[in-house]
Amino acid sequence: MGVLKNEKYVGDLKQQKNYISDYLNKEFRRNRGELPFYHIPNHHEGIVSREVWDGVQAQIKERRELSNNNGKYSNSYWHSNKIKCGKCGGTFAARYRGRKDGSTYQAWRCLAGVKFGKTHVDKAGNPVGCSCESIRNDDALRIMHLVLIGLTINKKIIAKNLIAVIRSIVFSELDGMGAERMLDIATAIHEIVEGAALDETFCRHLLGRMVVHDKDNIDVYLHLLPYRWACTAF
Repeated sequence: MGVLKNEKYVGDLKQQKNYISDYLNKEFRRNRGELPFYHIPNHHEGIVSREVWDGVQAQIKERRELSNNNGKYSNSYWHSNKIKCGKCGGTFAARYRGRKDGSTYQAWRCLAGVKFGKTHVDKAGNPVGCSCESIRNDDALRIMHLVLIGLTINKKIIAKNLIAVIRSIVFSELDGMGAERMLDIATAIHEIVEGAALDETFCRHLLGRMVVHDKDNIDVYLHLLPYRWACTAF
């Protein structure tokens, strides 16, 4: 992203992107709006055309808006930006739907479908939208739990290895209460490992992506594991 947004490649110069916050210590800081920027267009000969540069910046803006919908969608969920559409390749976003009794539930739907509706041809003759089915949040979490349960993991060995590493690093630095503190650490590790399958933070870090083709065909990929789990929502 730093390369794609570097104005020097198109021949422009943007000054005061960094500034000295402490002249005594010569401490440099990135300018995040504390001071004005000075933009000098056509300062030197660029290595890319203005047309290409403007096109790239437009693409960056469009993809950011499509991904975040002007900030409406965030990374506050354990699977944010990780549920992908198997039909168009887009990202799913959280939506709230109502039940007949007046209550609501959370579901995830392809952003192209959210923005343009079901697949159709617009007035300009371009295919837009997406007809991929949505998936309930409860179903996504249940699928992830089933995948975790299916993993062959010896939790005792994991806990033992973690405790050994921590003891080798920090135990020598602990005071006379070291043994008691190490016991507290070991207890906490066992609790974390034993409850990992039900912890959303653990799921967030383990899940690579969940690809929804339809409710009967959902693929799950985990980080660092060369396997694909084929699941269904029911």
